[in-house]
Amino acid sequence: MSNPALYIMAVEDQFSGNNWSKFKTKLISATRGRGLKGYLDSTLPRPSPTPTTLATTTTWWGSLTPMSKEWDQQDAFAMFMVALNVEISGLGLVNAEAVLASIRYTEGDDLEVHFTAMCTAWGNANDQGTDISDAKFRIFIIKSLPRTAKWAVLASALMTIEASAKIIHHITMHVGFLTPMTAPMRTVQALATHTGTRVAQNDKLICSNQNCGCRRYLIRECFRPGGGKAGQYPDWW
Repeated sequence: MSNPALYIMAVEDQFSGNNWSKFKTKLISATRGRGLKGYLDSTLPRPSPTPTTLATTTTWWGSLTPMSKEWDQQDAFAMFMVALNVEISGLGLVNAEAVLASIRYTEGDDLEVHFTAMCTAWGNANDQGTDISDAKFRIFIIKSLPRTAKWAVLASALMTIEASAKIIHHITMHVGFLTPMTAPMRTVQALATHTGTRVAQNDKLICSNQNCGCRRYLIRECFRPGGGKAGQYPDWW
């Protein structure tokens, strides 16, 4: 049984720390063509040692029933293929995740810019091979929120939400509800058109609660301490 030809990618395709998706696709294709994919993704476990008297030789590298010695040889070959096409250490992965973890939202900042920065950093980190899932990314989002008492209530509620897109939606609604309006928002305008309500009327309302002061509602509708609905936060709050 002869060894398959080694696979060496062009320099621009080798793993450089920011091209994980492209590198992974090429490597999987190369190992599949050489009967080595099962060694790369661990779907072909090492068989038990074969007694010498019963040993036989498989005829090709793609066999799903190799002898233990053959498995060792082919597994090492697959590892060597990976090593030949990687140019950097794991430092790039650590740095990429650190960049994502360092992004923080400060109250009053542009929320859209904040989430765009987080999504970009998430994509860059995964391109370097960190494999940050959506479930893990949602934790980064929650940890990026301000470390204050009024945000702690929202953060604890967000922990029960599984999808990052829904968490972003809830935070956006929360900030939009708290931010004093100087002009009607597009979403409010659309709702007013649908219901026939005049946005200008709601925009004139100001909460007199000393712990709030936001527009669009009166103190009797306020969820903050001292408001008529103190503590009765809706699910999205």
